[in-house]
Amino acid sequence: MLLRKDPVVWAVSRKAAPHLKQPVPLALLPQGSLLRRWAEETLTAAGKRWVVVQESSSVEVLRASVLAGLAVGVFQEATISEAAEIRSLGPEDGFPALPSSEMWLERADRELPRAAKCLYEFLLEQLPPWE
Repeated sequence: MLLRKDPVVWAVSRKAAPHLKQPVPLALLPQGSLLRRWAEETLTAAGKRWVVVQESSSVEVLRASVLAGLAVGVFQEATISEAAEIRSLGPEDGFPALPSSEMWLERADRELPRAAKCLYEFLLEQLPPWE
């Protein structure tokens, strides 16, 4: 069951233009992150040179790097939608579109322990399906 679908966007501070630098300075999650892989593959396919200047498993640390104008970040749109100091980049800025992220909840086709059933029901209640 699809619970959430959220666009993934390039983000920069409204007060800086690191996206105009060559190579493009990036603030990204560590290796193995889907958002990082999408960013690296998309920029490479577009022929843009890039360098990771900030790597952190903390989204708040990455947001701070973007807010300081040090780098371009890659975030789920919901993560930055309320940050007035951050703007998204798009094709008009020379940055190709990124895929959307999805959150799915699956249940095994077998009898589950009571705790697993309770957790599944709790998640369905707390994370209603995306519309």
